[in-house]
Amino acid sequence: MLQERLRADDFLARYGGEEFALIMRESPKQNALQTAERIRKLVETTPFKHEGKKIAVAISIGVATWPAEHIDSGQDLVRAADANLYSAKRRGRNKVVGQKEKRVPKVS
Repeated sequence: MLQERLRADDFLARYGGEEFALIMRESPKQNALQTAERIRKLVETTPFKHEGKKIAVAISIGVATWPAEHIDSGQDLVRAADANLYSAKRRGRNKVVGQKEKRVPKVS
């Protein structure tokens, strides 16, 4: 269901028991956030059934992009996405959370 709504070069894979990773090459942060929100809405509005009963399904999504401050490796990128995922869950689930931009202090 998700794969058919992604670009041919995007890579979607199961990352953990109930976690998935989506790698979107050459996709600016805003595009990644928009794609994540489309996926969230798709899952939320799709009718799922289990043993003949309709069930509500929602997902939380953590988004991380590179280049970004403090992301110097693939491991850093995965850690950032994971931290954002758990932030989405803490905020009530069924949310998309992207990495925060580090603010540079103003010089007086």
